[in-house]
Amino acid sequence: METKQTDIRPKPAEDTENVEEKKDREFLNKREDCYAIYQIDGSGDRVFYHFMGMDYVTESGSMIRRQDYRMVYSDVLLQEDTLDSLYEKFNLHHPEDYTGYSLSVSDIIVIKKGDTAEAYYVDSIGFERLNGHPQTEGWYFSDPARTLSNAMELEAVGQEDLQKGKEHFRKEQLGQLIDEIETYLEMTDAINQYIRGFLSELGIDMDDLKEKKTGPKPEMKEKEQKPDKGFKM
Repeated sequence: METKQTDIRPKPAEDTENVEEKKDREFLNKREDCYAIYQIDGSGDRVFYHFMGMDYVTESGSMIRRQDYRMVYSDVLLQEDTLDSLYEKFNLHHPEDYTGYSLSVSDIIVIKKGDTAEAYYVDSIGFERLNGHPQTEGWYFSDPARTLSNAMELEAVGQEDLQKGKEHFRKEQLGQLIDEIETYLEMTDAINQYIRGFLSELGIDMDDLKEKKTGPKPEMKEKEQKPDKGFKM
């Protein structure tokens, strides 16, 4: 009797970054208020601020990167839920489907209400708000003006403005060179260069015009470097 061979070779796992990005999108697109728990993924390279407080993060210059974390749980936010009650829940009363470890320092809790997502770092004492914090990287809350849920909308607006600017500038001077411009910033730089060149032909220095309008630049004095204390609630 012929025996059927079973393929025991490991199957390639889905890209972790794509999986986590999908989790973030699904979380932010939920209509109801909800929360999410993020913990440092211990399967990759060592993250030196794992289980360390915000003072260590600030002093060491560490970046709290999205790629170092994985979302371990999310659920509907109840009216009585607070940061303290969630901390107690995920230390003493784990939900049956919870797969993470007890909530600890360096974990992140995100509270989503409506279109607003507030993120908090579990600190040695209390919680540190992370929205707009300079030592966050790759998170949808890193820049308060951009969230994952509106990123595509903002990008579409930027592209629309870029195309309008291209059409207008093409009619004026640059012609086919405008087609090489790919970003709105490159377009504004090209316009500034054109204006500078045009004024130069007239014997006018653009920097002189700026100085006459705003006055001479004050001399910069060296300031004593002070340690960054970070943000405290």
